[in-house]
Amino acid sequence: MISKEQLESTYSSLPTNKLLAMMDRPSDYTELAIMVASAELTKRNVGDVEKTVYAEEQLKQTEISVQKILYNELSFLQKALFYFLWFPILNFAFKMNLRQDGYLLKLKQANYYSLAGFIFCMLGGILPVLLNIADFIGMIIWILGFVAAYFFDERFNRQRIIGILLQKNN
Repeated sequence: MISKEQLESTYSSLPTNKLLAMMDRPSDYTELAIMVASAELTKRNVGDVEKTVYAEEQLKQTEISVQKILYNELSFLQKALFYFLWFPILNFAFKMNLRQDGYLLKLKQANYYSLAGFIFCMLGGILPVLLNIADFIGMIIWILGFVAAYFFDERFNRQRIIGILLQKNN
């Protein structure tokens, strides 16, 4: 067990913002640790102005994190992965990770590319049979479908999704 004196010597060398962070989350620390941190802040004459500055910094950091999550989109390789491996069994784990990490834009884009991949794959499989044309035309349809889906996403879909997410966020 750490003694009060050991905590005092440790906390005396900590920056003020670390001590304020401790006071923000008292459930993460022991009662003794919070008491020593509070005494150290009192000893340093930390006033309301410094506490307000700290709170504003924390608010800015939270806002930056939210914006990063909202505007962080799938890379080109990830888009291709979700398009060509649209089978739910294959991409379920990837989507689950996006959902757990809170990447809403990436999750929506992954669903979009999976759906587009499915639709163009079906078109590429059905049209050659119905129109009695060569099978490689079906592959070309599927590949060109990715190009169409990519450009549609870049021009229209991504901004629409960001708008929806911003409305939900506010």
